[in-house]
Amino acid sequence: MEKISYSIDRLGEEITNELKRLNNQKPPKAVMLVGGGSLTPNLPKVVAENLGLPENRVAIRGIDAIQNIKLHDTDYFGPELVTPIGIAIAAKQSPVQYMTTYVNEQPIRLFEVKSLTVGDSLLAAGLQFNKMYGKPGLGLVLTVNQQAITVPGYHGEPPEFTKNGQPCSLDDPITNEDRITVVKGKDGLPAKVTIQDFMDSVPSFTVFVDKKKVFLDTFIEKNGKQAKPSDGLFDGDRLTLSNEFTVEHVLRSNRLEHWLQKMKPFYITLEGKEIFFPPLTGKLLVNGKMVRPSHKLQPNDKITFEEAEIPSWGKIAIRKQLSLEKQNSSLFSRGTPFII
Repeated sequence: MEKISYSIDRLGEEITNELKRLNNQKPPKAVMLVGGGSLTPNLPKVVAENLGLPENRVAIRGIDAIQNIKLHDTDYFGPELVTPIGIAIAAKQSPVQYMTTYVNEQPIRLFEVKSLTVGDSLLAAGLQFNKMYGKPGLGLVLTVNQQAITVPGYHGEPPEFTKNGQPCSLDDPITNEDRITVVKGKDGLPAKVTIQDFMDSVPSFTVFVDKKKVFLDTFIEKNGKQAKPSDGLFDGDRLTLSNEFTVEHVLRSNRLEHWLQKMKPFYITLEGKEIFFPPLTGKLLVNGKMVRPSHKLQPNDKITFEEAEIPSWGKIAIRKQLSLEKQNSSLFSRGTPFII
């Protein structure tokens, strides 16, 4: 008794705390203890003390407290018989049937308290549904125009269920001896993207070069190198997409470099001194306004070129008030020497 007194006190405390909880935190007028556990030494006394009741208000009752039963060939009516007899009475009044199913060849017994389904059988087998789905595939982390973008992998597949060899769902009813098979879903595939998937965010456009329609593709650069729309992307790749085109880019891609050559300043070298003639230089126009080759284009811009005036030595002399009778003076026009 000395060894178990602590456990008895704790058991009595738990019982009385539960009684008070069920009785609005008030002790009942009396307590009846039944079942084998009621035979624990000193338990009625401990319960009475915790509830503040006289000891005679806490009693142990045997099966004599159960009405409408007949016992044959026994003179013992102890409290430990209350539990099995109570189970027998409940089974007679509300019979409970059970069935056996097999989940991945493991037998599972289920009480038929309701219409049972495949899901009930799987829960009884202890399967964790969150672990039956395939894992998502690995994603990609990319940098597109200096902005970090995460591309998720493909979703994992759900598990597959069969009942007696036929596909089924979790809500399908089951019967005795049904055989249920669960196959874990396949894992998702890693993310797979190409440059083309990102090009919608940078629309292309058209311009007109000397009344000719020119389509400008998006400028693509992957990891510092020029790339194609069909190229695949991998984790950590850095992608640059741009639709900022200059006049020079368009002229060179359309084999009009000679326009750029004609835009160079026209000058002559007279006695070692360079003399420039701006009116004799070609003019590059966008929408009728003179621009530099580095000018950035907008959709539907119209690029034209205005040829320079064809120079003659007479016109040059008049513009700079030169005397053509002067001798031994070297004259150079873009590297070509002349003697005036």
